[in-house]
Amino acid sequence: MRKAFLLLISFINGCGLLTLCYANLISIGTGNYRDLYFPVHSKAVYSYSQQIYYQNEINYKGKITKLSFRHYSGDFENTNHWCIYMGHTEKTEFNNTRDWVQINNLIQVFDGDVSNYLSEGWLTIPLTNQFDYNNNSNLVIAVVELTELSNDDNLYFNIYTKVNSPYTGIYYYGSNYPSLSYPSSMTGNYGCLNYICQIGLEIISPPGKPRLILPYNGEDNISITPTLSWDLPVTVDTAQGYKLFLKSEFEEEYTLYDQITIQSHNIMEPLDYETTYYWKVLAYNEGGEGPFSDEWHFITIEDPPLSLEINHFFAYISNINKVNLQWTSQTEINLSGYYILRSTNKDLSEAHIISPLINATNTSQPKTYSYTDYELNDSGIYYYWLQYNGLDGTIGFNGPIEVIYETILIPNSDILLITSLDNVYPNPFNPIAYIPYTLESKSEVKIYIYNARGQMIKTFDLGIQDKGHHRIIWDGIDEDGTLCSNGIYNIVMRAGRSSFQRKAVLKK
Repeated sequence: MRKAFLLLISFINGCGLLTLCYANLISIGTGNYRDLYFPVHSKAVYSYSQQIYYQNEINYKGKITKLSFRHYSGDFENTNHWCIYMGHTEKTEFNNTRDWVQINNLIQVFDGDVSNYLSEGWLTIPLTNQFDYNNNSNLVIAVVELTELSNDDNLYFNIYTKVNSPYTGIYYYGSNYPSLSYPSSMTGNYGCLNYICQIGLEIISPPGKPRLILPYNGEDNISITPTLSWDLPVTVDTAQGYKLFLKSEFEEEYTLYDQITIQSHNIMEPLDYETTYYWKVLAYNEGGEGPFSDEWHFITIEDPPLSLEINHFFAYISNINKVNLQWTSQTEINLSGYYILRSTNKDLSEAHIISPLINATNTSQPKTYSYTDYELNDSGIYYYWLQYNGLDGTIGFNGPIEVIYETILIPNSDILLITSLDNVYPNPFNPIAYIPYTLESKSEVKIYIYNARGQMIKTFDLGIQDKGHHRIIWDGIDEDGTLCSNGIYNIVMRAGRSSFQRKAVLKK
């Protein structure tokens, strides 16, 4: 007979939040019969047993966190060191005393003293290595008794017999240390029996199937930065979090798009226009991953025309031998701003952003913008692009324009430099941020990065730096090698006795 109960348990998840999960308490076997062969033999120096429990006696998928044996009588003075294994098996019985389940098909779930786990007629052992039960196969439980003493504990456990009395228990006991790889090779006592222990299992099951809500299945004209939402699984097994999978019509395989703890997700990185996207969600908890939701799809909006007209984009060398870039827009609508990109060849994919975001004015009147590249130190041919960015996430490019640059020696007195921490770019960044700074004289420089809670997460000790324009690159990684989360970061530069500060936003 199998009885199932629900137990509400709690634990602290990786975010420091209290999470509630339901554990299924399974009780297998009834009656007042008892025996001393299973799970250990208390009157032998060593013993080894295996017992088979059928899938239909368990009928729950998930992590087995505790194993209980119904205790009838006796103490554990000389029978306290147990090693427990679990595994899946297709066996329904043991055919003879050599028909053991191979140890390499089992997983060790406990090794230690069990004498402190006896309470109210049950020996309840918390597994140090929780076992993932698939609810497809039968479960084999193997117990090795390793106390190394001549035992006389009169230890008895309650037993039960399955329908049709199959031999679902096999045992060894004797004075020799059990060979788990070849149990039948030892000198000792062997047997197969048609009864096994009454047990209890605590199983944390994975959550059920989430139900998708929005966007509706097949809906079109969806934003390229949509919010996807779903409902809780319709089971009592609580979810710790969710995994969102997404693919476009041009992709064969799903990609894990994000892992979140709430029932919605706003896609920040713009999707492609006029594209069908497929998505599905699964929930997970301590018991593992649940089944996928149904697969839904949506179609993004058509690509709107970008309301921008650039008349001129050109470059010239200034009187201090710096590259000045200038452009004029005739009209701007729904434009967030511009970036300047630079490369040593004409391949746009190899170009890097060198400017902060240059804010647009969104005017219908002509507007001229300019940017000076202070960071060229070597002669050569350079290519520049103008990237324009729409408020809806669309981008476009103008260029490239070619600049032949030659370094020349300019007396220091001709260049006016002021020590400063310049604008971080791009801003927001993901995950690369360029941090430029200027020194009016040789100085010792340190740059510190703080999160929004004021905790210092990264330090750049740059030593003594010459006067001039400089730049470092931060890859969004903290001192522990972990990618930082979305948020505002304070960047502080100390140059000599002076301090400077800028803010930057990490937005994935």
